[in-house]
Amino acid sequence: MGYPIVKYLPLQPHCFAYGGFDIQMLQTSDAIRGCGINISELDIWGRDADFDILHCWGLGFSHYENYFWAKKSGKKLVATLLMHDIESVLASLKFKVSALISKQRIIIGMLKPVDKIAVVNENQAEICNTYYKVPANKIHIIPNVVNENYFDAALRLDKQTEGQGYVLTTGNICQRKNQVSLAEACIQQNIKLVIVGKVMQGEEIYGNDLAQLVDKNKQLIIWIPGLTENGNELISCYENCKLFALPSFVEQQPISALEAAVLQKPILLADKKYAKQKFYQNACLVNPGSVESIANGLLDVIKQTKNYIPLAVPLQACKKQNVGLAYKALYEEIFN
Repeated sequence: MGYPIVKYLPLQPHCFAYGGFDIQMLQTSDAIRGCGINISELDIWGRDADFDILHCWGLGFSHYENYFWAKKSGKKLVATLLMHDIESVLASLKFKVSALISKQRIIIGMLKPVDKIAVVNENQAEICNTYYKVPANKIHIIPNVVNENYFDAALRLDKQTEGQGYVLTTGNICQRKNQVSLAEACIQQNIKLVIVGKVMQGEEIYGNDLAQLVDKNKQLIIWIPGLTENGNELISCYENCKLFALPSFVEQQPISALEAAVLQKPILLADKKYAKQKFYQNACLVNPGSVESIANGLLDVIKQTKNYIPLAVPLQACKKQNVGLAYKALYEEIFN
């Protein structure tokens, strides 16, 4: 058979809560297109149903009818999912209760007709299989794309030259990503910090808290509200930093940390399951709920920089072509 025609559908309109997952969706579709697959965004107002696969991104109720009508129309169904890590007995118990009487019960039912599911790492695959009851043969592990500009920059970067004396963090400003605690840790240890990111919708109070810290510590903290993703200015911030820090409470595979890893920068992450995947091996892990722990971690990384640099080889899987080929194989497997 010829290559299938694939239509893409996001979890929410991109004018709302646009972030790394949405950027990843667009970068991945570009990677897939580069491997010869006919892929494009689904026009929700259009009536042309001449396609083979509906590929939905995200796990939520907004896809409920999309899944139903896709299968009703004879389409193959693919989902790329990010799920919260289940890291405690209490979290596991809550999930199981919800799976019996609440939200997770509906989502488990939603996933039954899906032909293939893509997740970013082994832990997510285990959650998908164990908690969401998806058969292992339906699950593909495909990492996030790191833009080619970072790999190109890594080839140019002088590995013998250490970055300037500042910590870098990037991403939407929100409680989950914990920038306020990182800023407090840097202030405590008199370490310069560069923050790149816009305040996420609904996080205005948290953004104001961060703004007040920055305003009182202008000699230490620079906040750049936003830079074009994958652009030269952002890459330059990575190239020139001493280390990259993201003590986030919840992540699955933070692209910002992947970008820093490709540039072989030392990394500090929260001591959570997401930080223990192969792409972040050697990262310094800290308690995200403790400013003291974050501060001590920063000092450790600064003192022993080379000990906290991730391995370069696993990151080849995040190259655009390799991610595109992985999705191409997933699509083709559906029709075999």
